[in-house]
Amino acid sequence: MVFLLPGVKFDFDLIQKYDTRAPRYTSYPPATELSENFTARDFQSAITASNQRQTPLSLYFHIPFCQSTCYFCGCNTVITNNKKMA
Repeated sequence: MVFLLPGVKFDFDLIQKYDTRAPRYTSYPPATELSENFTARDFQSAITASNQRQTPLSLYFHIPFCQSTCYFCGCNTVITNNKKMA
């Protein structure tokens, strides 16, 4: 089911092109790479190494203040109608 909003245009070819499953990273390096022995130098090395490859960049912005709960969401959230918290 598609709900269209007034003034909002959807490029369905573009949506279909990028409608793929991909890993979701909310931090870099990912938490699985962190340990008590992970130093600031290790972090800088990881960033430098990641910048050596010419690959597309993906940005994720999380706004954790939601007015209702999404039971499929794995993000840390604060459910509130208090807009001053956002």
